[in-house]
Amino acid sequence: MEKDLLLQKTNMELDDPHLKFTYKVYYENFSEVNFQNIKAFYDAYYGMDASIKLPMELFFYILKDKGILVEFYMDSIVVGYIFGKTRELCVFGTVYPISEGTLLCIHKDYRNIHLTPYLINVVLKCGMLYHNVSLFIFNGSRPLKAESFTSSKIYYRPIHVDLLLQANFFPSDLESPDIYRTFPCDTSLYVSSKTIDTVKLTNTINTFYQTYFDIYEVLDTAHFQQAGTLHYHVRIKRSKKLVAHFVLYNTIVRNVVDYRVGYVHYMYFTKFVCNSVKECINKLAEHCKLNNLCDTLAFHSQFPLNDYFKDLGFLQGKGSTSYYMLNAKMSKIPAYKNGLQQY
Repeated sequence: MEKDLLLQKTNMELDDPHLKFTYKVYYENFSEVNFQNIKAFYDAYYGMDASIKLPMELFFYILKDKGILVEFYMDSIVVGYIFGKTRELCVFGTVYPISEGTLLCIHKDYRNIHLTPYLINVVLKCGMLYHNVSLFIFNGSRPLKAESFTSSKIYYRPIHVDLLLQANFFPSDLESPDIYRTFPCDTSLYVSSKTIDTVKLTNTINTFYQTYFDIYEVLDTAHFQQAGTLHYHVRIKRSKKLVAHFVLYNTIVRNVVDYRVGYVHYMYFTKFVCNSVKECINKLAEHCKLNNLCDTLAFHSQFPLNDYFKDLGFLQGKGSTSYYMLNAKMSKIPAYKNGLQQY
């Protein structure tokens, strides 16, 4: 669909909605935004299976480069938020600038009234005009009428077993969680730091993505230079040579007992073979336990780990994230060929 036609269709839907709502759109200048209120809203309503407490740094991270924030009201009550940002995607070898909608969050009392399409339409319209692009994508856990071009699940590698047992984290049919208790630690294997060679890291991860995925975000050095306190880098060495690099950030899941999830946002291995993968992920789990970084690790299913999930003792999460290109026909991309991740 051409950009002008898509915007015309979007305007028609927004001009004649079946619901009465208003909204505010924030660009660049966010001085009027009360981020404490936004975080409280997300803490209460974000997540399908349980409430997820996102770090506030994540909001700033998404908004830092031509970000968009849309705030929705019904009867003067805030009922939802959605964020927009721009980035470059490589799709089957061709790079496109795109606008993206993400972190959709709706008040629980206003769900199931078909409010979601309006939030997406607003951030679509604003994003395509503000970012001056012709393509728009959306990712989220809520299904849309449009067909997604790919979806991904979350796989967990438990670390702090006793706490996770209290939080009812494990499925009832799990034979025994004791397999996750043993962590022989060798601290000489780890290098963890906020200071990294961003040029080398960017080139390496882009090469990793180009090798394994049909669609992925094209990263630049600023992506890591501006991450601030959000990302935590863990590098794993063998014989003084780097064999793996993980970049993760944490969220808190509010369940029966709060527990911390360390989402592996980017990663690469210098040798992508089974023994190396198993060793590196187990070493990452050791490091996270030793330094009390998180209670379970989370990996998106699009990382090329499909053959190793069972051997590594992963547990599959209940939900999934779907990805939509709302104005372009996208061929179906298998999860393991999709390098995109939800924030």
